[in-house]
Amino acid sequence: EKDRRDLRYHDYFHIEPARKQLATGNLSWGVMNNLHFVLHKVPNDHPALQLLVQWAKAGGRDPAYASPACYLAWASEFAPNDPMVWGYGGVYFYNKGDKAMAGQWWRKALALNPNNADVHYNLGLLQFEQGNYAEARKHAEAAYAAGKYAEGARLFESINADDDYVEFLTLPAYRKID
Repeated sequence: EKDRRDLRYHDYFHIEPARKQLATGNLSWGVMNNLHFVLHKVPNDHPALQLLVQWAKAGGRDPAYASPACYLAWASEFAPNDPMVWGYGGVYFYNKGDKAMAGQWWRKALALNPNNADVHYNLGLLQFEQGNYAEARKHAEAAYAAGKYAEGARLFESINADDDYVEFLTLPAYRKID
């Protein structure tokens, strides 16, 4: 990843204004205008991609710009070996209800960085929702072992020998990949 100091003006003039607008619930043209500026220059800019996913989840729409899926596809072509791009893509597709695509993006992220606790956590939740309890447990344990999202490992109080019973302890309302 390019040194963030080289992008300090992007952060100051585009990322921070977009973040502030989004935090106030303002989903107007300005958010996407700022994100487009940054993503046009650096398609895999992590803060911009994170805000793009949050903007889309909050209901942001702007027909003057490409869809978030297009920006994510562009980022994945520009930086195919950047696991964060694939992680953010998974969150975006999950939030859009395309769980199959989310799973594909998260698996690609793990292929690039098998120790990403956040992606293991998210993929574990997805597997749990789909009834794949053995896979869910594997990802929850990997997230726990990596030292993040300890609650991911506590998602399961018990799994019986047949892996057909799981008791939920917690399910966060928002999945976030840092």
